[in-house]
Amino acid sequence: MRILPVVSAALLVVGFGFVHAPVDAAESTDCVVYSEVSHNDSRSLDVKLASTCKKPMACAVDWTITCGKTSNVTHNAAVLAESAEHAWVASAATCKEDWSISTTWRCDPK
Repeated sequence: MRILPVVSAALLVVGFGFVHAPVDAAESTDCVVYSEVSHNDSRSLDVKLASTCKKPMACAVDWTITCGKTSNVTHNAAVLAESAEHAWVASAATCKEDWSISTTWRCDPK
């Protein structure tokens, strides 16, 4: 009957080891910076992702251009190497009516 307390103690130690294990910084998107610059006169948006990660990051940027009541979604992707950046231009230049551009982005370790 002494085996049960020993096994319980071992499971408790192993369980806490997993709970308190440090998270690798490269598995977080904290090392990727998103920025955008709006150019209202040309109805465009410069979108940039810059990485300071220690590992390559697989990133995606999506934007939705809305012209009046019509919307169009554009999907883009890039693999950012260590200390790399990538930029895109989202353009609503063909819109004749009210327009807007909204973006989303995500990165995951490759």
